[in-house]
Amino acid sequence: NFCNKLWNASRFALTNLEDMSSEVPLEGALQLEDRWILSRLTRAITETTHYLEEYKFSEPINALYKFFWNDLCDWYLEIIKPRMRDDAQRPVAQRNLAFVLDSTLRLFHPFLPFITEEIFQKLNSIYRERHLPTIAELPPADTLIQAKWPTANASLIDDEIERQIDVLQTVIRLIRDIRTRYQIAPRKALDVSVKTSESNCQLLSEQQTMIRHLVNLDTLHVVTECPKPRDAAVAVAGDLEIYVHDVIDVEAERVRLHKQRENLEGRIQSAQAKLGNENFLNRAKPQIVQRERDRLRELQEQMTTVEKNLNELPA
Repeated sequence: NFCNKLWNASRFALTNLEDMSSEVPLEGALQLEDRWILSRLTRAITETTHYLEEYKFSEPINALYKFFWNDLCDWYLEIIKPRMRDDAQRPVAQRNLAFVLDSTLRLFHPFLPFITEEIFQKLNSIYRERHLPTIAELPPADTLIQAKWPTANASLIDDEIERQIDVLQTVIRLIRDIRTRYQIAPRKALDVSVKTSESNCQLLSEQQTMIRHLVNLDTLHVVTECPKPRDAAVAVAGDLEIYVHDVIDVEAERVRLHKQRENLEGRIQSAQAKLGNENFLNRAKPQIVQRERDRLRELQEQMTTVEKNLNELPA
């Protein structure tokens, strides 16, 4: 399954790299998602290299699996699809994708030598120079088995950019969760409001195109304060409150929330009883007791949100 994923993702990349040009100024041209994937790639290079130097082989393949499947395939490739259809934006996205794919093949090569070599040869047939001038070096090679191991450039790691992408991913996941929960067809465009902090408002406003592409929105309103819209589905994470307009049957939602409240009440009572049991507190390991306390706190926070949503339903 993973080799199929690697092959299909590489095929998508190769198809979109066929007209790649070296005459592309990259300094200052990389988009937020480009710098994010370079940061994530650099962490993967650092982690993989460290584990291999320690003669550990399970840890690096797990780290690479997560980077390739989650960061590169699930997010970066999906984000840049519109750019690949835009003549003005495609060249920078192509150069960055070529660099990331080449580096990823080099990292996987010790574990998956044959399929990575095959893809590398196809990549060579399209374009050999895949470094990022003034940003990151990646010497060309005739064969992958002879290619230089990727170098981790610490300057490419950017905690703030990773935080920003994490915020965007959270918003996208919450909207997708609401779409799934209420069985809204993917082709139906949604009207969404997001209430959050000023810094997140600026970020979400700047990245509206990305969000609208990934979750099919008609409108996206980003504000620091707003009342809950009538008949809106709600999702909350941290200081993010997502309102998807006009999707709720009020009475059905009231029934759903009452059932959720009853379920939470039972789980909270169970957790409180366990934490009120002296035998459990005295005999259980401290980390287990703390885990139960953390679970109780999370359940109580969920109950607060359910009660809030119930109170905000129209009469």
